[in-house]
Amino acid sequence: MDRARLAALGSRFGRVVVSAFVTWHLAATFVVMIPLSPLKVRYFPTVQQYMLPLGLWQFWGMFAPDPFHESLVLEAEVVDAHGVRHRFEFPKLADFSKWRGIPRYRHCKFACNLLLDEFEAGRRHTARYVARRLNLPADAYPLVVEERLMLTPLPAPGQPPDPFAKVSPYKLGQYRIESPGELEGQP
Repeated sequence: MDRARLAALGSRFGRVVVSAFVTWHLAATFVVMIPLSPLKVRYFPTVQQYMLPLGLWQFWGMFAPDPFHESLVLEAEVVDAHGVRHRFEFPKLADFSKWRGIPRYRHCKFACNLLLDEFEAGRRHTARYVARRLNLPADAYPLVVEERLMLTPLPAPGQPPDPFAKVSPYKLGQYRIESPGELEGQP
């Protein structure tokens, strides 16, 4: 096979691969964006394995007619086999400088989406993430990870935040992780 034919074959193969990826991505985006329907119920479990870990989903709760009235802070509490409690606080945008915070902004959207029933897999991924980040020894397993959102009322427009506003916990779910082996190879 001569060089020209090999180059043409490689070019054609590259176009097919790129086209397949773009088609997959557009189809996955479509499935995530459509309202609850039989199509979404059928394909969302497959698509979420791609979309959720990469943060490629949408959430419209910040817009009218009914925007959020609370600030959401995601946290987790882990109880290990010895009964020791470990609190895990997810990073907040305010913890970073403006430039370091920009790529982390999707975290707010992530916390909002965890409220939705269809993001159960995202909550399970999050529980495994917490366990990996705590890096507990093998004898601490099994772990029970409880995820919750801390809800703080937002101040009225133009008003400063109330430092004494009541914070209400909202339990997202509780997940059991039997061994460190469950954490390997997971996003």
